[in-house]
Amino acid sequence: MLPYLKVDNATKAVADAMMLPILDQLKTERRTKTLGLAEHSMSARILEQALDANGLGKQLAMPYVDPKQAINLVSVEHLFLPKHDMYEELMNFHDKLHQGDKPFNKWEVEEREHFNQAYNRVRDHIMQNQMLIKSTANTLGGPVIRQYFGHKAKAIVVIHDEAPLEQEPHTWSFLKRANVEKVQEVVLAGDTLQNIPLIKSPHNLPRLNEFARQLSRSLMVRLVNGKMIIVFTLSTQFSMNPELFAMPNQMTYGGRGKDGANTKTLTLTKGFSTVLRQFLNAPRNQPNISIVNVFNGQQEVHGVRKSRRNRTHVMVGMDFIRRLYAASPGGDNRITVIVLYKWQETEWLEAKLRFSQDSDIPVDDLFSVSIAHSMQGLQNDFIINDTVISYCNSMGDLGLAQGEGLQNVIFTRAQRGMMTLYHHEVTTGELANNWKPKKDKSRRGVMEVR
Repeated sequence: MLPYLKVDNATKAVADAMMLPILDQLKTERRTKTLGLAEHSMSARILEQALDANGLGKQLAMPYVDPKQAINLVSVEHLFLPKHDMYEELMNFHDKLHQGDKPFNKWEVEEREHFNQAYNRVRDHIMQNQMLIKSTANTLGGPVIRQYFGHKAKAIVVIHDEAPLEQEPHTWSFLKRANVEKVQEVVLAGDTLQNIPLIKSPHNLPRLNEFARQLSRSLMVRLVNGKMIIVFTLSTQFSMNPELFAMPNQMTYGGRGKDGANTKTLTLTKGFSTVLRQFLNAPRNQPNISIVNVFNGQQEVHGVRKSRRNRTHVMVGMDFIRRLYAASPGGDNRITVIVLYKWQETEWLEAKLRFSQDSDIPVDDLFSVSIAHSMQGLQNDFIINDTVISYCNSMGDLGLAQGEGLQNVIFTRAQRGMMTLYHHEVTTGELANNWKPKKDKSRRGVMEVR
């Protein structure tokens, strides 16, 4: 039994065209199983089950049913149909696919139907006996899990990871199942002070979506705020340098967070720190979190998509990255550039490609670029936080940066060091009075780029 089965939306067509050849690799290289190949696909798990059963002499005797006839497999009628070992049938189909002279789409209609039935029989048998599955909320309510998972179990425990990100209807998707009466516990896990569900329907305009406020608040947040469930708080963090965690801990978590004993070892390498200090023209006691004031940056707003970009930010960030790779071609620490807008992500990816071509360093060996919304649950050694912002005369100028939950996600993604690209005038205008108390009194690690 594998540690877990990840259920995706793999169709029979995917299995037909792509997954059967995996059996050849599994036969000759058993380490593939250990490396987790079958964890990532329902189709791979099904084929591996057939392979294991073939080696152990196990059988799954079931009949083929004429799809034109309404015969239920649990009815009395199917008892009179001849039974076949579905494991062996699946293996035979594999041999036919590789040794025959016809591709799958040229098989007889009956042969293709038999393959689909053998595939589904093994799939349903696995789901009935699986102890643990990993699934998205949407797939959890799908027909395969709904009908078969937990059929032989005495109890079912549902764990929703990143529950604050889920719209409430998705959280209740496990109710759409045949064995719902076996669900004994529902665990909602996640940080309620980070991202919230993303919806496109505004709630402040009439006649658009009167349910928007409800959809933008997850079930977990509603229950926690209403004190309707037992809450277990994990207050010790083990993945960030204490200097990095100090700001979100103070501003978001009210100083309640604690640092694990191992976090003091999460530091940048000497070579990386040297390049960073030289780039910032900072003293030797340069902190792990730095701010670069991009003085002449100019953010642009797309006329149609309303997305944003700031090419000067990309230029400044790439200047640092070039220096870093020049000093250490292999890269001492892994870097992720986090942006708030798709337009800016495109600018960074194009700059990354140009740098790869100029330096002859493969693209996959360079830094990564990610939209902030997709970074929850992920971290990296060093984060470049590109705010894109070059002015702020109103709240609207902040754009996506005004979301405290999203900013908390960004400032908790770095494990060893972080550099933020912004403009000093972002603290002027209508928001100046509110922001001045939060401004860092120290200017260590701040550089103006003119």
